[in-house]
Amino acid sequence: MTLFLTPSCRSEPSEFEPSTCGYTLETAEEEISSGRADLVSFGTQFLANPDLPERFATGAALNAPTPATFYSGGALGYTDYPALAASTPP
Repeated sequence: MTLFLTPSCRSEPSEFEPSTCGYTLETAEEEISSGRADLVSFGTQFLANPDLPERFATGAALNAPTPATFYSGGALGYTDYPALAASTPP
């Protein structure tokens, strides 16, 4: 289920507004800076990039997610994505 809330859903301006909807770093920053969201989450991006904050901070490339392995009942798709240190040449 995808949750996407807009400012029109707020009954009071001080309400906290989370949002998740396939964001990139750039689109997430735009949603927050425009006031359309107070918080943006990165579910799929975190599955493929457990070191996502470091990748965003350094501008590193992201691992591509493999949706066919999500929720498949095994480790495949959860623990086999390369970490930034492992995918960065020395």
